[in-house]
Amino acid sequence: MSTANPLAPLPTPSEPRAYADDYAETDVADTYLTFAVDKDTYGISIAQVTEILGFVTPMVVPGVPSYVRGVINLRGRIIPVHCVRKRFKLAEVPDSVHRAIIVCEVSGAPAGLLVDAVSDVITILPDQVDHPPQLHRDRAAAAMLKGVGKHAGGIALLLSVEALFDSSAVVHDAASSAAS
Repeated sequence: MSTANPLAPLPTPSEPRAYADDYAETDVADTYLTFAVDKDTYGISIAQVTEILGFVTPMVVPGVPSYVRGVINLRGRIIPVHCVRKRFKLAEVPDSVHRAIIVCEVSGAPAGLLVDAVSDVITILPDQVDHPPQLHRDRAAAAMLKGVGKHAGGIALLLSVEALFDSSAVVHDAASSAAS
């Protein structure tokens, strides 16, 4: 577990950094970037993380689901930013330097996840991952949770980056909010 302050502001890197490059080929599948949303810990595969940015205010795009905060320009690339808090239907918090945007590679394109704080990079072996509990009636919500990883610091809900950005879930949410 890292001793760095997880609430310290993150610098904005000048060049992209593929975090998976820091790990041997065999370790990447079991390596997760953990982050905080509310008081909970979540993890995504390090193989999909291209970089971590300090908070940048996204430009608002009209007509998108409420959890899409907007877009940012990252070295000439326009990247959509999804707020994980809003995606999970949690109360929004004020933006601050403690929040971070995790840039991921999703279906060959960059996309950002706005989180409360980035925590650590940890290894969770397959035998330390339990199947996700069957708590969701909504298939899109259930698809987001790949499993529950047990590690020295507790547990982390392991998420599917693809499901977080699933376009069919976006269309479904947009249609349901338009019907409201």
